[in-house]
Amino acid sequence: YCKDVYYPTAKQDLSGNSVLKLGYKGILSLTIVVYTNNKETHSAFNAMIPNPTTDLISLLNTLYLDNEFLIDSLKNPYRLSKEENNLVEEIFKELDLEKIKKKAGIVEIQEESPKKAFINYLFKTTFNISTLKSGFLEGETKNTISNQALCNIDIRFAHDVSVDKIYKEIQEKVDSFTKKSKCQIKLINNCGYESSRVNKDSILVKSLIKSFKEFPVEIWPISPAAAPLIKINKILKLNFMSGGLGVGGYAHTTNEFIQYDSIINTRISNYNFLKSYSDLVKKKDN
Repeated sequence: YCKDVYYPTAKQDLSGNSVLKLGYKGILSLTIVVYTNNKETHSAFNAMIPNPTTDLISLLNTLYLDNEFLIDSLKNPYRLSKEENNLVEEIFKELDLEKIKKKAGIVEIQEESPKKAFINYLFKTTFNISTLKSGFLEGETKNTISNQALCNIDIRFAHDVSVDKIYKEIQEKVDSFTKKSKCQIKLINNCGYESSRVNKDSILVKSLIKSFKEFPVEIWPISPAAAPLIKINKILKLNFMSGGLGVGGYAHTTNEFIQYDSIINTRISNYNFLKSYSDLVKKKDN
């Protein structure tokens, strides 16, 4: 029978360090569409008709303003546990934030303190507008009033909070704003799942660390990325881990890669993991 779930991936960085992440952030992906039945008309009529673009901006400001959430479930910053603080301290002894920035193509950051920047990267709740569309987009200036404005939003969080609760609070804000607006507004729930964690002392994690043998290991308390692992945790009641040897990166992009010579490390670590896991489970069962 199934005790745990392991998804082998190439998680060595370019220095050869293997990174194990004990969880993932949760995510809520939304689309907001604000529109009217008017044609796109001259901006001289702006005082006469509803403006979807300005209404969308005003609506967004009821959810998130000046880098702060205005919904109750996410307005308080995430508080790190003692173990999470200890793991961050341990990581930061060797961590080179400049390498992370360089790999991601980052030049400018919000927080000047490298340690604070890294903690924010892992744990801070984020409000990202990945798409914002409205008006004339052909590169020239046109004095028109758009009849539709659209944005795609992803919210990532480390909190132990239900996505249904977050969505309900956002829906209430949208409903309240809609009562005052002359535009029509759609709120679309694209997908969502809660944050997940795996115990550092679990057999799954211990087996993975053993499988890396002579390679150094960084254990991160959480990944800033989001993944639906909570479904495996909560529904199947199983631990889930993703990790392993092999040097690769830029997943889901056109320049995704894996270093050919490192594939042998992947194969060796998979064998070592299965052996270590089997030994530890047998020891526990006996």
